[in-house]
This record gives sequence, structure tokens and C-alpha cells, in this order.
Amino acid sequence: MLHVTGISQSYGTTILSNISLVLGDGVKVALIGPNGSGKSTLLSIIAGVTKPDGGKVELSPGCCIGYLPQEIDTSNEHRTIKDYLRHSTGIAELESKMEKCSQRMDDSESARLFDCAQEQYLRLEGYDFDRKVNIMMHGFGLDTIKDSRPVSQLSGGQKTKVALIGVLLKGADILLLDEPTNNLDLPAIMWLESYIKASQASCLLVSHDQVFVDRIVSKVFEIDWYSRELSEFKGNYTQYRAHKEIIRNQEEKRLEEQEEEISRLEHSAKEKKSWAISGGKQVTGDNDKYLRGYQRDRSARIGTTAKSLEKARSRIKRVEPSKIREPLVIALEPTDNPAKQALSLTNAYVGYNDSFSIGPITLSVYYGKRLGILGLNGSGKSTLLKALMGELPAKSGHVHVGESLIIGNLMQEHANLPRDETVISIFKKSSPADDERIFHLLHKFHFTKEDAFRVTGTMSPGERARLIMALFVARSVNVLILDEPTNHLDLDALHALVTVLKDFSGTIVFVSHDRLFIDAIQPDFLYELRNGQLAIIPSWDTYVTDIVQLNERLIKTMIRG
Repeated sequence: MLHVTGISQSYGTTILSNISLVLGDGVKVALIGPNGSGKSTLLSIIAGVTKPDGGKVELSPGCCIGYLPQEIDTSNEHRTIKDYLRHSTGIAELESKMEKCSQRMDDSESARLFDCAQEQYLRLEGYDFDRKVNIMMHGFGLDTIKDSRPVSQLSGGQKTKVALIGVLLKGADILLLDEPTNNLDLPAIMWLESYIKASQASCLLVSHDQVFVDRIVSKVFEIDWYSRELSEFKGNYTQYRAHKEIIRNQEEKRLEEQEEEISRLEHSAKEKKSWAISGGKQVTGDNDKYLRGYQRDRSARIGTTAKSLEKARSRIKRVEPSKIREPLVIALEPTDNPAKQALSLTNAYVGYNDSFSIGPITLSVYYGKRLGILGLNGSGKSTLLKALMGELPAKSGHVHVGESLIIGNLMQEHANLPRDETVISIFKKSSPADDERIFHLLHKFHFTKEDAFRVTGTMSPGERARLIMALFVARSVNVLILDEPTNHLDLDALHALVTVLKDFSGTIVFVSHDRLFIDAIQPDFLYELRNGQLAIIPSWDTYVTDIVQLNERLIKTMIRG
């Protein structure tokens, strides 16, 4: 059980304000909010990595936390996969303790320490550790990689998988997962989804993958952008969005009805006052004293009614509308392109000098078509995209990039975005937009005027992704090359991206692991890159179902032991 009480944190500006929550045993919860609302900070505080300005975090006695931060630094990790996992799960330390204590079992304290270490070792199923690692490696698509390989030699996605295995196998009672699906391929995401659902551990999850979130959580914690306070909703993310829409519509209706009532009262009071004044001023003959008295009394009554209406108006307490962040709206209008064939590869081998290559690949992408590419981490999907848009020369074969194409690319880690330049200088170099247009676009994409003069190296991954999309709009791109475009976006930004791409008339070539994104884009063709070859996926539904069935078998194998 986890109790968080009154957590506050600021870095110049308020990040978190008086956050309190309870996470029950075995409960899975999504932590949501716009990029920059403090989700990662809150997880770091609960994990004990960051000290809060105020408040406290309380755990049940003996409770163990497994924490996966959004950015994992394994650049200096030279241990093998097997050694890394034995140390990150605590297995290696427990084995070392048991070995030392076993040599002095005649000492009562050593015997006690041995029993404690063995108890923990049994709880972690240490004697079955290697078998469980093998199942996890299979589930995450690492079964073809030897566990004697150094972690430093793995790709970014493979490193994330190994780090996740370490977190999941440490026997944690509470899992704190910050964007765990970033850099994972689809089979790995679905395996992680299956594992968390079957796990008895509680889970507090930050993720932009709506399908992943919906299938795991039964509750949503939301950090409000303005107040930086936390609210709670029972249900998954889709149910939360529907509930929020109902609440928003009800609030709009109440505001509308209130304004109508205020307008009615003000109009009636004004009308009655006018009648009272005109009646009181009306002149009659001296002998018409009864009529004068009647008019005077009538004017007084109307005046009293007018005052009553004004009082009624003053008693109405205006309902202030809830503060909501202006929705991100992307207006992408591509430049016309008369060419039929946009991009193509013909018998192309592409790769790098380190001998990694894929091919031969022949592929034609016609203008206006949508093409998706799936594949395991390290299979060469990013390499293929770079070759397709002419950034990476083919080792052999032919690459064609059509004339009059204005290509916008959103690559993983945003490698195409200079880190040492300001936002406004990048805009001026990359697009014909003037200052007024630039500041207008930045505002639309939730940037301030001050952000225009920030160096992009100081921006978060989510901010960089929004900046690249703003550049797409400024340049009126007609071909989009998207490499895991949903990574680092919050769920509102993801919905905005999906909305604009549905109606985009240009060409889209994408690599994605996000099922909602793939379903929404409705690609004309889906391919899988495996063993350097590109093969068409005849049925998206069958592809997903096969993964689900494999994961179910692996989960059963892991539980049976």
C-alpha cells in the first residue's frame, strides 16, 4: 500500500501542489497530464530519487518499489545482460550474502543473516531465475541475443527491454513505470501489457499509448495543468475522456443557461425601471387626482419590481468556467505535388560501415499513399526510412526521391533537430515564415514567446516533438517520414496528431508501435522488416492476434514454473 500526502515541488515555478493519493494493493493506475505537468517528478519523488519540497511518501512495511525512469542511461554499462540482470534484481547481492554466511553457520548472527537472505532469495524465486530470464527475453523479442552480450552493445530499444526485465523480475510490490513503451516494438509492448495485467503488483503508469493504458488500468490520476493538483477517476483512459466530455458539456450548458437568466433579469429590470420613470413623469389635469394617484402608485409598484429583479440578479453567483489548456490543433496543408511516384528503392542494400545492412529491398511509395513499417528493435526500420528519403546513400541499388517533394521527418531522438540553436533561428533557416507567423505557430503549439529564444538542447523530448510538428506546418510539407512519432507526446498531443493525419492529403511513411495510431491512420500497406527483408503484412488483425496468443502461452509457462 502506498500513501502520498501533501507533496509539493517547485523549480522556480510550481510543478506539484499538495498532491495526495492512495495506491491500493494490486491496483493499476494511469497518471496523466500534459507534458510538463509534473508526472515524471511525482514518480521520481515516490521512488525516493527526488526529495520533495513538502509532503511525505509512506509505504507498507517491507514494500519494494520497481522504478523505470523515462530516460535510462546505460552508456557506461559494460556488464553482460546476465550480470546486469542479476545485479539490478538483487539476486547477485543475495547470493553473495548467502555464500559468505554459509561459511560461518556456527555463528548465530551469520545463521540469522543467511536465513533472511535466503527468505528474500526464495521470494524472488532465485533458484528459478535463469528460466524466468529466458522467458522474459523471449517475450521481449531478445531470444536471439546471447545473455553474455554486453549491454553497451545493444540498441536503444534493446537496452530499454533489458532495463524493464530488471525492474519486473526484482519482485516489486509497486511498479512505477514512466513511458515504458518508448523505444519498444509492438510485440514487446504487448508482452509488457500481458505481464503487468497478470502481475499481482500495484502499478502507477505514465504512458502515451492509449490502448496499452486502457487494457491495464482501472483508475486514472490526473494532474491539472493550472492548479498542479491531482484528481481521481475510476475507469480506464477512454472512459475518463468520455466522462470529461460529459462534464464539459454539462458545464457549458449551465453557463449558457446562467447567462440567459442574467440577461433576462437585466432586461426585465431595465424595462420596469423605464416604465416606472415614464409613468411617474406623466402629467394629467389638476382635477384628475384619482388618475394621478393611480399612476403614482403603479409607478411605485413597477419601481419596486425593478429593484427586486436587480436584487435577484445580484444574488446570482456566476459559475466560473473550469480552466482548461487550449487544445493543440495542428493545421497541416501540404504543398501541391504533381509527381506520381514520391519515393522508391530498387534492389537497394542500405546500412553503415560497421557491416550492418538490410536488403535487397525494392519498394515504391506513390504520392498520397500511406505506408507503415513494423519490425523488432534493431531490425533496421530507422535505417530504411533514412535511405528512403535520401539521407543515407545505398551501398548498392537505386534510391529515387521525387522532385517537388517537401519532406518533413520526425526521427527517433529528434536527431535532425540541432541542439545548439534557438527555436527562432531554426524556424528562420527552415521555413519562409516571418516573425509574426513564427510566434503565432509557437503559440498554437503551446510555446511561449520566451520559448522562441530557448536553445533546443534545453527542451524536453515532448517539447522537441511539438516543435518539429510546428516546423512541418511552417514549411507546408507534402511528405511525412515519421519514426515512432507518438514517442514523448502526451495523450492530448497524440490525439491532435492523429486528427490532422487522418485528413492529410500528402504521403505518409511511418514506423510506429502505437495500435491506436496505426488504426487511425489506416495505412494502404503495412510491411514487416525482418532479417533485412521487407514483407507485406496481409492482415493487421491477424498479426496482432498471433502476438496475443504467443504471449498467453508464455505467461502460462512462467506461472507454471
